[in-house]
Formats: sequence, structure tokens, C-alpha cells
Amino acid sequence: MKRHTYSTDNDYRVKVIAGLGILAYISGTWLANFLIFLTTVIPVVAGLTQLSTQIISFLWSPFTQLGLRPEAWVPTTGVLFGIILTIFNKWGWRNSLVQKTPLVTTPDLAGEWIVRVRQTDATLATDGGEQSSTPDHVHTKVVGTAKIKQTWRRMLISMDFEDSISISLGASFVTDTHPMRLNYYYRNEPKPSAPDVAQVHYGSTNLRYNTEENILEGEYFTDRFRQTSGEILLEKKV
Repeated sequence: MKRHTYSTDNDYRVKVIAGLGILAYISGTWLANFLIFLTTVIPVVAGLTQLSTQIISFLWSPFTQLGLRPEAWVPTTGVLFGIILTIFNKWGWRNSLVQKTPLVTTPDLAGEWIVRVRQTDATLATDGGEQSSTPDHVHTKVVGTAKIKQTWRRMLISMDFEDSISISLGASFVTDTHPMRLNYYYRNEPKPSAPDVAQVHYGSTNLRYNTEENILEGEYFTDRFRQTSGEILLEKKV
């Protein structure tokens, strides 16, 4: 499934994008000056004739103007910005030094996690709208695995249990609290081997991120059809 975007409770992303745009413009100017430098150095090192030098300068001229002429640096800056943003989005934001700056407040949660769920309440409804008897699995613990895929702008949280799988549909980080919180909305689907009472349902999870122990813990709540709630704990695999 495709990763979804996630939101944060601050506007640092706008500042980061503005900074990357400035860096792209500066990089374009550096690139143009470097190419001009090569134009003057290569003929000398290679011992080329004046005619050969002029031919190289003529062929090289479109590249040496990349950061110097408006009709050249506008598209060049755009291309460089796209490259820099892609690198930052996939890898740069994970760097330990970048993570220590105030501009990147979202933690890197990508990886595999061990999930422990303890259901604390359940009231399942029948097709007729009446409440059914409380299932046997209430107040029991369920163990599964989770895989979090994350970039600077997108993420996907998938969980695999014995009888069902769940996929996140949207998420948000609340960074102006201690501990930091991750809230996400998910869809849970039963596996073919699940009991007949199992059904597709939606829910939300509110997790607190313990940076020292590298665990996520909190509560989950399901929709009005499932009507369950419980505690959930995620421990990252070493």
C-alpha cells in the first residue's frame, strides 16, 4: 500500500523547504562557476591550441551560464531543488546531526517493532443492531509485529497479528508535548483463518514515544461497530 502523508503541529517544514530552495540557488551558482573554471583549466592542462580552446568554450557555454543568466538559472534551480529535496526527504532528515536541530522535530520510527495489545473492553453489535455477548478474547493479550515505513513527508504503519492485519490511513505527530505523541487512523482486516465474528473495522491509536527506551505506548479505540478499546505497546527490534 502507498505511504500516506502525515502532519505535524508546527510549520518547520515550510522553513526547511525555503532553506532547501536557497541552497538550490546557491548550488546552481557554484556549479556554473565550477564549469567556467574547468573551461579555463582543461585547455591549459591538456595543452590544447587556441582554436581547440575556443571550440570547447563554445560547446561548454550553455552549461557555464546555468547559474548566471535568468533563462538558465530558473530551470536549473528547479531541477537542483527537486534533487536536494528528494535526498533530504529520503535520507537527509534521518541524519543524527539534522535530528538535533529544531527544524526537524519528527523522530525516525522506521523499522520493525514487536506489538503487544491488551484489549480492555468490547461490545460487538449484531447485524440486527442488538448487542452480542462479550467475546472470549476480551482482557487477553495479543502479540504481533509492526513495520513502519517513513520518510520526512510520508509514512505507513502496518501490523500483522495471528487473525488480522491493520494498515494506517493517516497520521499526525504532536511534538510540543513531553513525551512526543503519534496519533494515527487505521483499517483492520481479518485473515481468512479468523473467527466468524471478526469483521473489517476502523480505529484510532494514540501513542506516546519514549525516546530513552525507544518504545511507543498508548491506547487504541475502534469504531461504533467494533466498539473495543485497549492498551498497545510497540518495542523496536534491535
